[in-house]
Amino acid sequence: MLCVSFHSAASVEDRLLKFAVIAARYQNQWVFCRHKDRSTWEIPGGHREPGEQILQTAQRELREETGAVSAMLKPLTVYAVTQDEQTTYGMLYLAEILELEPLSDSVEIGEIRLFDDLPERLTYAAIQPKLFARALEELAISIEKATLKDAKSVSTLAAKLWNHHEIEELEAEFSDFLQQEDAAVFLCKRTGAAVGFAQCGLRRDYVEGTETSPVGYLEGIFVEEGCRGRGFAKALLKHCEAWAREKGCTEFASDCELCNDTSLRFHLRMGFQEANRIICFTKKL
Repeated sequence: MLCVSFHSAASVEDRLLKFAVIAARYQNQWVFCRHKDRSTWEIPGGHREPGEQILQTAQRELREETGAVSAMLKPLTVYAVTQDEQTTYGMLYLAEILELEPLSDSVEIGEIRLFDDLPERLTYAAIQPKLFARALEELAISIEKATLKDAKSVSTLAAKLWNHHEIEELEAEFSDFLQQEDAAVFLCKRTGAAVGFAQCGLRRDYVEGTETSPVGYLEGIFVEEGCRGRGFAKALLKHCEAWAREKGCTEFASDCELCNDTSLRFHLRMGFQEANRIICFTKKL
């Protein structure tokens, strides 16, 4: 029995990624290719060559199999195909092709065609529908600026990040926060359901490591566990940064607890630089 499963990039060693598959779109249609010796259609992709980074494999295969000379690629997820107790891994990408040119006569591909949906005749009929469905999920993702009516959705997610607070308590706080001029919350929605949020604001007091005021500040960010590793947090952060720029900020800052290594790694990957480490004190009077 053949099984297809999906995994975060961090959970699978890079050396195990043997394939790159690219769900590609051109002018709002899906690009499928047909091998010269077959009558069936397949999503562009192929084997990783020695010495290649997996992204280089995706770029090469997309160019060779579709004629794409300009495209934007986004890694979606690691996929695994298990059959007869053997498992192989690959990386699934989503691509937006900007420019196509005719295929070279030397390539293995006999034809490319644009489809509105998954073709009926597929080369890998047990695998590619699942990869295609995962790509469709990505297109169903949206990032929206939250309004007062979203206070309940935001607080439900926030309670999972700050689990020492009750949802009702957070809902009251966010109902106030969402009406402030110098504050914003962004929601990540998947097929209409909220799966992540980011809270940001302007700080006018001194912010460690900065030189200007006000400074855009990331107050909190969270993505549901089942949706992690897909770039949702990065997309939420980008919206927060864009909002801060619109407010006139030239710097953006954040913080995390000393013991939160996961948050530290996320911030460093997102281009933040560590400014300082402090221990806070308090006492009763």
